[in-house]
Amino acid sequence: MGDLRACASRSAPVVVATGTEGRCKFGPDCLLVGFTIANFDVQPQRYVCEFQDGSRYEFRFDSGGVSYACATNSPRGTITIEVAGVRSNTVTRG
Repeated sequence: MGDLRACASRSAPVVVATGTEGRCKFGPDCLLVGFTIANFDVQPQRYVCEFQDGSRYEFRFDSGGVSYACATNSPRGTITIEVAGVRSNTVTRG
């Protein structure tokens, strides 16, 4: 799940998203994205998945990240994770 070593020395909160391709509930060929967080003063309880079309979906979590947070079967799919107002890198297919 994302390499936080480079980010760990920073004091600002960070969200690192990582992606793979595989099967999801939308079909056999999906972009699957997970994330890890660091440097949050308080454990966030919600994250948002933002997709290439601008749609946003909110989910609950209670740990340092989620291994399977979001998925899309769009051939040009992108996913960005947002936690407590902090946005991750954008993960793209390919």
